[in-house]
Amino acid sequence: VGIARALAPQPALLLLDEPFNNLDATLRETILHEVRTVLKARKTAALCITHIPHEAFAIADRIAVLDKGDIIQYCKARTLYCDPVDKYVARFFGPINVLAARYNSSHLIVDNRHALNPPLERIGSIGSEKPLEILIRPADIELFPTEEEVYCNRRDMLLLKGKVRATRYYGHYLAVEIAGAFSHQITVHTDPYLNLRTNQAVQIGLPVRKMSISASH
Repeated sequence: VGIARALAPQPALLLLDEPFNNLDATLRETILHEVRTVLKARKTAALCITHIPHEAFAIADRIAVLDKGDIIQYCKARTLYCDPVDKYVARFFGPINVLAARYNSSHLIVDNRHALNPPLERIGSIGSEKPLEILIRPADIELFPTEEEVYCNRRDMLLLKGKVRATRYYGHYLAVEIAGAFSHQITVHTDPYLNLRTNQAVQIGLPVRKMSISASH
């Protein structure tokens, strides 16, 4: 009702301060869609403040992420999710794996062990002299049984060996914690029907095209 009243005088700009907080999940989905449809139909610009990433994705054409009053990144939702500028932005929009890296003028060295051909345009924009971090979403990592002959020198993927530390079932995906010869535990979101055992040896593949590279903080 409050949104309807605000729209009645046909404002050029509508300010929304967490307007969907008190709605249950089902009603929130409906209202988000209806508000976006009405704003588009009226060609009314809107600034919506929210702490819920799903709401921002559902209603916004562009999203600004703020930290301590500063805009850290301002772009479309797909860019924010797939190519965040740093791990603060990445973690705001869901779980992320972080691996330490450095650039040695020809390769990206990940965890001081693995040489990788990096997306050079990102390295150039960050600066090759700084400590770097590889960011990759759990759903973007591929999981292979050790029996499959995939552990080879692939330019399109960083392949690592590890063991299953734990699994958590979430219905539409299985969260698998992998421990191995890397500095941080890696989480993979994979097929919920996989039957994995604790301490089972596996291989994981991190696709280069789905990695983000940021300066380490």
